Amino acid sequence: MDTDYKSLRTVKQIVDACPALTEQKVRWWIYNSDKLGLSHAIVRVGGSLFLDRDAFNEWLNQNRDEPLPEGGAL
Repeated sequence: MDTDYKSLRTVKQIVDACPALTEQKVRWWIYNSDKLGLSHAIVRVGGSLFLDRDAFNEWLNQNRDEPLPEGGAL
């Protein structure tokens, strides 16, 4: 999977964009990313960690309790 580096976000930027998420919850997902299948959305550079916003959103959608209605809109 190719990463569009313009879509990289810090954990804080992800949380700021979605108030329903907490930094603690996102960091727990990152810590358990191998078990949860989220590791493909994580980019580590030196001591910095970024999330690929598009891959993260795709992962969230794949792990919904209920699928989106046909057409993808609520």
